[in-house]
Order: sequence, then structure tokens, then C-alpha cells
Amino acid sequence: MRIRRIRTYSIITILLISAVYISAFNLFLTSFKEMGYEKRVDVENIIKPATDYIEMLSIYGDQFYERGCGEQHELYSYIQYNPNTNTYSLNALDGTQYEETAGNLTGSGNLPTDRMVVDEINLALYYTDFFSSLDETLADIERLYYTSNNEFIYSYPWIHSEDFEYARAMKSLPFYTAAIPQNNPRRQKVWTPVYADEKGRGLIVSLSNPIYYNDTFLGVVSFDLSPKTLGEMLNCPYDGFLVENNNAVIAANRKVLSENEVYAINELIQFTNNDIYELTELENGSVKRIGLNYVYQYYFNEAPWKMLLILPISEIMLKSLASTVPFLIIAFLLFLAVREIGIRKRAEERLRELAITDELTGLKNRYYLGTVIDGELERADRYQQPLSMMILDIDHFKKINDAWGHPIGDEVLQKTASIVKSLLRRADILIRLGGEEFLVVLPHTDVNGTLEAAEKIRKAIEAADHTVAGKWTASFGIAERKYLESYDELYRRVDEALYLAKEGGRNRVVSYEAESKKPITGEYLEWNDKWNSGNKKIDEQHKKLLELANKLMFMSLTDIDSDKMDQQVAELTEHIKAHFSYEEIILAQISYNEREKHAKIHAELVMRAQRLEAAFYRGDLKASAFFHFMVEDIVLGHFLEDDIKFFAFLPK
Repeated sequence: MRIRRIRTYSIITILLISAVYISAFNLFLTSFKEMGYEKRVDVENIIKPATDYIEMLSIYGDQFYERGCGEQHELYSYIQYNPNTNTYSLNALDGTQYEETAGNLTGSGNLPTDRMVVDEINLALYYTDFFSSLDETLADIERLYYTSNNEFIYSYPWIHSEDFEYARAMKSLPFYTAAIPQNNPRRQKVWTPVYADEKGRGLIVSLSNPIYYNDTFLGVVSFDLSPKTLGEMLNCPYDGFLVENNNAVIAANRKVLSENEVYAINELIQFTNNDIYELTELENGSVKRIGLNYVYQYYFNEAPWKMLLILPISEIMLKSLASTVPFLIIAFLLFLAVREIGIRKRAEERLRELAITDELTGLKNRYYLGTVIDGELERADRYQQPLSMMILDIDHFKKINDAWGHPIGDEVLQKTASIVKSLLRRADILIRLGGEEFLVVLPHTDVNGTLEAAEKIRKAIEAADHTVAGKWTASFGIAERKYLESYDELYRRVDEALYLAKEGGRNRVVSYEAESKKPITGEYLEWNDKWNSGNKKIDEQHKKLLELANKLMFMSLTDIDSDKMDQQVAELTEHIKAHFSYEEIILAQISYNEREKHAKIHAELVMRAQRLEAAFYRGDLKASAFFHFMVEDIVLGHFLEDDIKFFAFLPK
């Protein structure tokens, strides 16, 4: 009997240690993936603003020539010709107020007199404000410059021509050749492969965009990033790499790279050809074991790069084993005191339950909500099922506590919790947020179903009676979640509806959707002359947004070829991006004091539009849902709330 008992205890101990080891192993893997997501966001915070700015510079170039080039820039008069070197430059800015805010323009030969080249020089000088803004936004950028096909370069920040000046050889470097017409006939922004800088700054990678006047190629606007800077952004406990699609390494966080030599990833990590192939099969943003390592890989949308984080299997095994050492000691002590195992286990279970349970009402608490809400939102998106939320707040609860004391107030809270719980489904998640406030998540329920449930609960509370406190009531705010909407945004809308219920007299249910003012008739967006901004092009672009959205809605209601639907969604997304870019140029021109905040809103809306577009292409989203994104987020949420704030500042 004793031998059997010892064997049983031994098996339990082995199973416990194995479970702890596996749990620690999985925890380290999860932490590894989370670090990958964090580093990916850090890199995207350079890539996305940079690509937006480079597109903005191209658009500004188009607008510059459409407006007729405008007045001569104030810096133009500082350009001087040096007969000794047969060059011209802005060296005259040395020691002036402009040295800190402008760049240096250097070129070969005499100062041009050709009208078209003079206009181009003025365009380069007008880029100064954009260069300054980008330099402040992204301090990691090494240098910004415009290189002309007409033998000059405008480089920011200012540096004397003795240290940096135009040379014809520059036009053979990747930052220029990658963007010229024969290599870039579609006139798109391009990232160069990593290459050695001609001025000895080591390896760099550049983003370039060609500038045209009608069909005449003028030059290239570019900026440089150093691998060292990019490597610092990957700083973490794991080996991190930025890699081009051809597996050439751009940057690394812990490996020492040569200043002039480009390595392939398999030269720095022991990857076989088969491992490299497995990398191409790895799902974007996921972790997989490849060879002797776990690898996190992410492909960036706005650059031809991927990010790799490498975690050797031996390292995670050692860490997991080290994590089990305390449990080995605990297991040994438990083995010596086996009769206490049951008591300890029940105590641990009780502690875990207490951690997610509100002691007063027995309901789940905020901590529990945090552990389940992401899964509920993900399921709702994956299966395109409705999900709603309600918040109820006991009216004038402070008066109950003040009149009868906290013990009676606690009884009212307990009775409220019991009423609400009895009228909900098993699938619904009931949470006590704290104080007199409760939250309910209702999966598979639209706003109408939630309104019906809330009204039933409201009436039951109104009908209840406490032997001491008497009658009490509650106010309710409800809202249905939109596709891909975050918990925080949904909570904000529900909380706003609750506020309206309180302001409207309490003891009532208010739906956020019902209170929203929708400037549309039926299913279609209709232009209202009150929305005119006074800027002809902005108004035309706003009208175009409505036109494209209505066309998409019409197509979703008819039997239209799926390829045409794809084209319509893509056209609408591209129009949103182009409109936002133009609008930001206008706001910069009028020095709108909230333009940075406005640009951030634009970036968030573009990212949401792209995610919805991707979901539509996968078949996870209907075209009508994209239309409603236009209504709720672009027209109601942005156009009628954010855009109208700057209308008064626009020149009419």
C-alpha cells in the first residue's frame, strides 16, 4: 500500500512539474510573440509616416506646378555662384538665421536661367517646411534631399558644400536610379536595397519618390535611414533582423554588421536552404519552429521588408527548466506533506476564483472581463456575428447609502445583481464594474435584441422592493459593436448612451444608435450644401467620396461581378488616402494649429479602411459593411465632426 501511494505521489509530482514546464514554455513563446508585435509597431511608426510624407511631397510638387509655381522663394536670393569651382550653393546661409531651419542647395555650373529649372529650384526650396516637419516627426531619419535631373541637389539639414555637395556620380546611386522612369515607369515611391553611402556614412537604405512636371521627369525626393538606427528600434532580448525580400539583412539589433558589406540572413543565423523555404511559408505575424530556432516573422505593407525575431530552442528550454526549479522544491515539500495536497489545491482554486470574482455580489469583475473580451470580439469578427454591450447604473445610489447606510446599500447592489443575472442568457457576460455600475456583454445579439433585454431588466428593477430602502431604479446605455471596433471604442459609445439616459431623466434605456444623428436618407448618402467648405477641390473630393460610397452600396444590392466590386472597394480606399493627403497639404499651407492631430486621425482611418478592404477581399466582410464604415466613421465621425472645424480658416 505504501509503495503504491509513493508511486501515485511520484506520478502526481512528475505530472505537476511537466505541466509547469509546458506552461512556462508556452508563456515564453507568448511573450516572444508579443515582443514581435511590439517591435513591429515600432518599425511601422517610422515606415508609415515616412511613406505618407513622401507621397505628400509628390502631391505638393503637382500642386506647385498646377498653381503656376508661385512667388520666388525667399532663400533663392542667397544662392551664389563660385567661379573657382564652377558651382553654385546656399553657403551664404552660414551664420544666418536660416542655417538651423533650411538646407543647402548645391549644383554644377552657372546658376540656371532657364525658366523651368528656376521653377524647379524654387520647388526644392519650398520643400523646406516639409523637410523640417518630417525631421521633427521622425528624428531617426538621417538626411532628406531633392536630387534634380538638372544637376543640382537640395539637402536638409544645412551642411556646407565643403562637406557635402552635388556630384553627377550621385545619379548612379540606388536612391536615384531606383526612381528614374526606366526603372520606375509607374512613378511610385520606392525603397532602395541597402547600399554603401558614397560619403562614408556606412550602409543606408533610402525611400525615394519621382517628381514630374506633366510627363517630364524632374528629379527625385528622398530620405535616408541608417541600419544602426533601425537596429536600435529592434532592441529586445532576442536576435532581431530587418531583412529585404531577397533575404539581404538591412539591420540587426545584436549581431555586428559590417559598415560596407551586406549579409544574407543565413550568413548570420544557421539557416539551411530548407529553413529559408519554410520562412516563405510562415504565416505573417506568427511564430513557428524552424530548424533549431523559433522565429517570429512579419512582412510590412509599406516597405519591401520583413522583420525576424529569433529565439533558439535551447534558450527557451533552459528558461522553462529554470522556471520549474521553484516548483521542484514545492513538489518535494508537498511530497513530504502529502496529506496537505488537497487543502492546498482547494486554497489555490479559491484564490483564482477570488481574483476574478466580485466579493459582494458574486459576479465576475473587471479582471475577468479583461481575460475574455478579446476572444469575444475576435469571434464576432471571424463569424460576422452581432455583439452588443449594455451598462446599467443604479439611480441616486448615494442617497440610499446616505439615508440607510452602506449595509443596506450593499443589499440593494446584491439584489440588483440577482435580478440582472436571472434575466440574462448563459452566454451573456455580466460584470460588476465597481460601485453601482454593471456591464453586460451580449454575444450574437444586435441592438434591437439588447434594447429588449435592457428594457426587461429595467422594468424588473423598477418593480423590485427592498424592505428598508424601498423602490429604486436604474439607467441603461446600450450599443451594438461595429466590425473590427475595439473594446475601448465600444465602451465609449455605451458610456455616452448611459450619460444621455442619466441626463434624460434616469430610469430609461438609451441606445447609442438611436441617438446618433444620421445625415442620410434611406441607404444612400446625400450631399447637403451646408457641408461646403469654400475650397473647391476639397468639396469636390468630399462629393466624390459620397458618389463612390453610393455606387458601392448600389453594387452590393445587385448582381455585380465580384471583380468589379473589388475594384470599387479599392478605388474608394485609394480616394480616401489621396483626399486625406491633399487635405493635409492645405492644412499645412494655412498653418492650421490642429493639423498634427488631424493627420493622426487620417492615419487611423486609412489603417481601418485598409483592414476592412483586406477583410472584404478575404470574403470576411460584405460590401455593405464597407459602406457603413463610410457613413459612421468617415462622414459622421470625421467629416461632420473634425473637418468642419477648419472650414472657417480656408481661403474662400
